[in-house]
Amino acid sequence: KGTGSDASYIAPKGKVAVAFPISLISGVAGALRDGDTVDLMASYDIVATGASATGGAKKSVTQMTLQDVEILKVGSWVTAASGEAQPQANVITFLVNRQDALVLKFLRETSTSVDLALRAAGDHEVVTSEPVIIDYIDGRFNFNGLLRGK
Repeated sequence: KGTGSDASYIAPKGKVAVAFPISLISGVAGALRDGDTVDLMASYDIVATGASATGGAKKSVTQMTLQDVEILKVGSWVTAASGEAQPQANVITFLVNRQDALVLKFLRETSTSVDLALRAAGDHEVVTSEPVIIDYIDGRFNFNGLLRGK
């Protein structure tokens, strides 16, 4: 067997490296760097129970999913030649346990969008959040029912 890639020596035992696509918006406007930690906010379009998939009873929901996820690498593992500007990163590599690797795959393949929230340096607190749906926005910001049913 070969000795493996450099990345395989960086990942500690029990962790795996998983690539995840990002855009300028989902990737915190290019602020992410190797070693940062982020929270993942996933959005889904869901069909209300009893409604048909083609019916109009669809709602959107956004929820905090994985929290305090370490970024192993921003951008491709292949670096540009000396003196060349690096292109905007469109991928990051997370360092996670195997179960969270499955969560990342599921989110990538099934969600309508996943955005990252950059954590403050040294902040590793895991918090409980409330899913956000239109009724939450309506009630919190006092739209008085104007948004319901949309």
